[in-house]
Amino acid sequence: MSFRTSVSIGDFELGISTRPMIVAELSGNHCGSLAHARYLVRSAARAGVDAVKIQTYTAACMALNHRDQRHLITELGSPWFGKTLYDVYSEGATPASWHEILAQEAQDSGIGFFSSPFSFEAIRLLSDLNVPCFKIASFEITHLPLIKAVAETNKPIILSTGMATEEEIEDAVEQVRVTGNEQLILLKCTSAYPAPSREANLLTLTALREKFHCLVGLSDHTLTNVAAISAVPLGARIIEKHYVHSRKDGGLDASFSVDFNQMKRLVIEVKDTFECLGVVNIGPSEADLPNLRYRRSIYAIKDIFPQDLITSENTAILRPAGGLTPKQYTDIENRKAKTFIPAGTLLDLDMVFR
Repeated sequence: MSFRTSVSIGDFELGISTRPMIVAELSGNHCGSLAHARYLVRSAARAGVDAVKIQTYTAACMALNHRDQRHLITELGSPWFGKTLYDVYSEGATPASWHEILAQEAQDSGIGFFSSPFSFEAIRLLSDLNVPCFKIASFEITHLPLIKAVAETNKPIILSTGMATEEEIEDAVEQVRVTGNEQLILLKCTSAYPAPSREANLLTLTALREKFHCLVGLSDHTLTNVAAISAVPLGARIIEKHYVHSRKDGGLDASFSVDFNQMKRLVIEVKDTFECLGVVNIGPSEADLPNLRYRRSIYAIKDIFPQDLITSENTAILRPAGGLTPKQYTDIENRKAKTFIPAGTLLDLDMVFR
């Protein structure tokens, strides 16, 4: 199978040799306010991201409005502990009526806009908005009918693999490719909120790229920028982080979201890391060239008269360069001088009998 070397998401070209696309996931951090959601879009743009992402669902398409133990979030470390699934989705849902407004806010701010659909109705809504791509959330990777419907739009698909087994990823990828859609990016993700750095397992990026012959990226739920930056040399070409302007503002996901200052640093550091990768270059770089003159050459450190032997008593290997290299010392050692060589002279092969 050939490797898909590039995928276009709006005006952003993703490829092996292009810098990573940085995405701010707004999720439920809008705090139930359209004004605040618009503010988050503008804030993320000022931080330097390439795109913002939201989630398109209603509570009814996600879970039943039941309050029994099955529907209760009971994990002690969860930021939503004690709430029902329906309550969480009711609080976090981005109303359909906001979508066009937020898309326009992103456009006006000079960044991209897309979403994760969680229903077939969501796919239709986002298609009507002409989003440049779709994201499949990690919890939806087993929802093969949804994945197939997204793939049939023939738009790029960003597929998060958090929690998924290799077989489940294979099934999801097959659902995409059976439609003829090859515009696939797989995201490594640890679906914990927050995710411990020790479980980032970034080496999986290489394995995903090689097995599924597609571009890869990272959906990062850790609390620092380390994982995101470290993912860049491993091939990540999308970096996604949950975003809140300030954790003081609150928000459903605020406890594991990066704030404005952290996102601004991330943007700079990811770009710098990518630039550091450069190209394979064994030899001096352009920046090295001026300093080549400060290498060593062979100098006379005493006056050397005709027929004198060239030895370590009257020569030394010193900086700067400009004459014979240290490697050439054996070419002149214990040879007789042809002519008078004043102390301080750079030696040359023509100065000795050979």
